Amino acid sequence: MQLSFIPLKLPAEQDLLVEWLTSDRWPYHVNPHPSREQVLGWIQAGIFTGTNHQTFWIMSATQEQVGLIRLYDLEDVDDGYPLFDLRIRTAYRGQGIGKQAVQWLTRYLFDTWSQLDRIAGTTREDNVAMQRVFRACGYVKEGHFRKDEGKRYDALQYAILREDWETETVTPVAWNDDHAMTWKIRPYRPADEAQWLRCRVLAFLDTAYFDNVYREKEHYANPSIELVAELGGQIIGLIDIECEAEPGSVCSPPATPKMDGKAGMIWNLAVHPDYRHQGVGKALLEAAIALAQPLHLRRLEAWTRDDAATLRWYEAQGFEKVESYWHVYLEGGEVDAAISSAIPGLSPRHLFAHYQGDNAAQIQKRFRRVHECSRYDLILI
Repeated sequence: MQLSFIPLKLPAEQDLLVEWLTSDRWPYHVNPHPSREQVLGWIQAGIFTGTNHQTFWIMSATQEQVGLIRLYDLEDVDDGYPLFDLRIRTAYRGQGIGKQAVQWLTRYLFDTWSQLDRIAGTTREDNVAMQRVFRACGYVKEGHFRKDEGKRYDALQYAILREDWETETVTPVAWNDDHAMTWKIRPYRPADEAQWLRCRVLAFLDTAYFDNVYREKEHYANPSIELVAELGGQIIGLIDIECEAEPGSVCSPPATPKMDGKAGMIWNLAVHPDYRHQGVGKALLEAAIALAQPLHLRRLEAWTRDDAATLRWYEAQGFEKVESYWHVYLEGGEVDAAISSAIPGLSPRHLFAHYQGDNAAQIQKRFRRVHECSRYDLILI
């Protein structure tokens, strides 16, 4: 959608602003449905215009006010950073306006104030769409404030650095600031292979993937993001993402047509069992997401088995389950009852199979080792 950004004019547009704000709902704001008196109070308090505030209409090609951007704390530009408030009319949400608006205001602020080093914005923990917009525009999560939004919701702060904006790169946050646990996230190096393999084996040993053992690290035909978490020279975590050069070359079809585009497949994600529950996996994922932004990936895809703790972790990071099928392991007599060999003297004793039929309950009842393998997607843009 073609958009333009026009300064709000007060007092000339006071009535228009009041009508615009009171005639819709803003579910992720502290006051989701302000009254006329409240909006007039905000205008009188000067939160829309003045030396510390600027407000812009987001205009469609037909000159309809489809959104509103309010910049504030502008007096902090010299020794701090401005914040912003973004509102989009209900009828126009989910059409990419948020991304265009944040890209525009980022460029506007950095171009207007040469001394400005960073820009920040906040959103609620349940506003997944806005979090995606931040990430798509190169913003990085810098803060998590518990029970901050009206004492009921956690608030998240995202920010972008001028140097990242100018170079179209993303610098991840070094979340670990415990000096007793100074692990760091860095790119994988070939010399890491032996430790990488040991870390992966140990991480999977008490999971449904306990026998999924590699003797050498995978290599990828497409561009990849390969990171490790290191502590005192030891690899304690890892993540590998193969990034599509062309849509559909690596990943499954998108869950909805509007998510068409390049995606990234998480082939490996593991944390050494001695270092679980310390934020290592989350830090690896956040660092990988930051590196994925310049590649313009629409989503990340991961497949995992039915370990409850693993499924909860993916869901806590914002992944959503899309589909599943079944991994079936057959041994001994189970193999004999399922297949036969066409080669005299050859008797299969172990078999691994995929089941994609409609009678999973019967498969689970018939065979001793059956795992549901589920696809999880994380939307990035």
